[in-house]
Amino acid sequence: MINYDELWRAINHNFYEINADEQSLKYGDMVVFFDVPEDDNMVFPINYKTIRHTTTYLFGGYTFSKGSKSPNTPYTVRTLAEEWKTWKRFTKNLGVKIYRRSKAKVSRYPPRD
Repeated sequence: MINYDELWRAINHNFYEINADEQSLKYGDMVVFFDVPEDDNMVFPINYKTIRHTTTYLFGGYTFSKGSKSPNTPYTVRTLAEEWKTWKRFTKNLGVKIYRRSKAKVSRYPPRD
């Protein structure tokens, strides 16, 4: 459970975006669902205010996530299609980006500001 602003900071410091049309998803990739404006002509940067859900890619189309920040919500293993279908219901214009952990910034210690 993490706040979206903290998640966005972690993504920007420890991950890089990949193009899923050019690269296959790998174990550990972070799939970030976000809400985008309905105007297709507008270039819209993702930020913590647009994030709706994240899930971690496992293998064979399966993901691992927690449905909400509530402590009573269980962790789930679902297909990527099931995640998309679920979050499509809660979002006007659902978009997705894939992030992969940057090995260049791996450390034994947590990051410091």
